[in-house]
Amino acid sequence: SLMIMITTPSNFATPGEVLLQNVTFSDITNLEPACGSGFWYNTTNSDSDTVTFNSCRFDTTYVYGNNNVMFGGGAIGIEYDECDNYNVVITGCTFNNCKSALYPGGGIAIRTRKSVTITDCIFEKTTCPENKASRPNLGSVIRVEYYENIGVFQVHNVTISNPGRTKGAIPGIYFITNKPASFITSGINMTQVSSDSDAIAM
Repeated sequence: SLMIMITTPSNFATPGEVLLQNVTFSDITNLEPACGSGFWYNTTNSDSDTVTFNSCRFDTTYVYGNNNVMFGGGAIGIEYDECDNYNVVITGCTFNNCKSALYPGGGIAIRTRKSVTITDCIFEKTTCPENKASRPNLGSVIRVEYYENIGVFQVHNVTISNPGRTKGAIPGIYFITNKPASFITSGINMTQVSSDSDAIAM
């Protein structure tokens, strides 16, 4: 497996963009106490950076999770505190057969003080099947959490299909915020999204 790790040292303090375009993440299994499958970005210099995934493909990626850190993100996982200070844009990406075994966000799990935008993406057979009492499965496919943030979370033209049944109460998209924030959506299509609990899709 290949891991892309980017850490910005102190002598490069100019705000900028990390762009991953037409990158394929395939057959990656993450058994470590970490989130995501193949990408890590950390900066201590700027609160204005943006990480963009453009036209990327995530195919059969898997994160097991750990009972100490309880992170999800079977494909894209950005949940560490040291990774909460940049914007995230995910556009034109395909997620196929991505899973988080224990914790929310079979496709995407993000915790941030900045903003997240997800557009024109397809999620096929992507989920978190379990529901742990220590961190309930709210957002089996996409989970985004804002804190110390009054920004906007945007989701446009997203298709979620055939994720399989989950024990989580919210099998689709879940957004939680600790401060006032906006959640703007359009063109959300979900098919065969179901839960064993009395659930809602979003």
